[in-house]
Amino acid sequence: ALRARAPAGPAGEGQRAAANRLMESIASPLHFYGKLAIEDQSRAIVLPVAPAPLTPAERQTAASHPGLARALHLITMGLRSEGVREWNYSLIGMPDRELLAAAQLACDREIWDRCINTSDRTRGEVDLAQRFPTPFRNEVLATAREVGVDPATVYGLIRQESRFVTQARSHVGAAGLMQVMPGTARWTAKRIGIEWTPAMATDRQVNLKLGTTYLKLVLDDFDGSVPMAAAAYNAGPSRSRRWREGSPMEPAAWAETIPFNETRDYVKKVLSNATLYAALLKGAAGSALSTRLGTPIGPREPSAPASSAVRCANSWRGAGRVCTSPCRPGACALATTFRPCRVWNSCLPTCTTSASSHAACRVRMRWCSSWPSCTAGPSSSSAPTWRCCAP
Repeated sequence: ALRARAPAGPAGEGQRAAANRLMESIASPLHFYGKLAIEDQSRAIVLPVAPAPLTPAERQTAASHPGLARALHLITMGLRSEGVREWNYSLIGMPDRELLAAAQLACDREIWDRCINTSDRTRGEVDLAQRFPTPFRNEVLATAREVGVDPATVYGLIRQESRFVTQARSHVGAAGLMQVMPGTARWTAKRIGIEWTPAMATDRQVNLKLGTTYLKLVLDDFDGSVPMAAAAYNAGPSRSRRWREGSPMEPAAWAETIPFNETRDYVKKVLSNATLYAALLKGAAGSALSTRLGTPIGPREPSAPASSAVRCANSWRGAGRVCTSPCRPGACALATTFRPCRVWNSCLPTCTTSASSHAACRVRMRWCSSWPSCTAGPSSSSAPTWRCCAP
């Protein structure tokens, strides 16, 4: 604002210089606005220099620490909450080098949440390999390539969702590496042909496939906007869709308008995480946060085509929303649960004859009674038989 209000020419030099000093004061490669401040000054993000390697004595001190040993034993026994409390209490008062040694102890044991959270406490020495580890690297990279999403974004999201704890479960029921909700898991599994059972929620490979596929669907639904997709992943697509209404806004400013504290923080952290992961995975070429933020966020253009997921979902009622007629892009798309609309609408009433297109459009709907010819609509209000949505 200070720079924007500065008069043109020499008269505004003082204000512009003051704005640059303010930007410089918050510049840091380790947080959202720090990265934007660096990029605002047309500088490349330079990652912190790795600290000196831990000495055998430092490693041994951490390994023999009674509190850390008790915490690791509790976590190994399945008493994670008790182990985390013991671990965090043991960290109190530790200087940077001891924190790095404790973090490395957790990393070596593949207890990734303690590895990350412990390393995050350091101030003078920053070990990005500890703060931003890449567990399950081959699986994440292969699945991201298969689904067609950026691996850095997947890593940034997982770090925020579960800290790479494969058995993680939230108080609302989200489970696994990518914290997929049960309804979302069932819906996504049907779309890609996986026979879903609740026991699969924390299976690492299945959870990763479902999470990345769902992320791809919401990215497509929001025209590739990572901020809107991240908000949708956390709070639901219908909310992200609602929050985009109004005057177009620069994405960082839009993120600050999100009314949920958790989602507002989540979006910024996922994007900041992804920027650092891109730098670690690809080098400096992948490290521009402003590029990841994308173009201004506003209402979808009326002429913009909806994604196939949106078009299919518009034939259903989800999250209490009644489907519209004619088809309105985004009205019911990607809701966590779906129920058949009681009255058949005019949303893409023509059946597709492609088996692959049919599979792509399965959204907890019945198969057509005589595929590829579809029924004309519901046979009765109590036992509807539905057409197949054309993609």
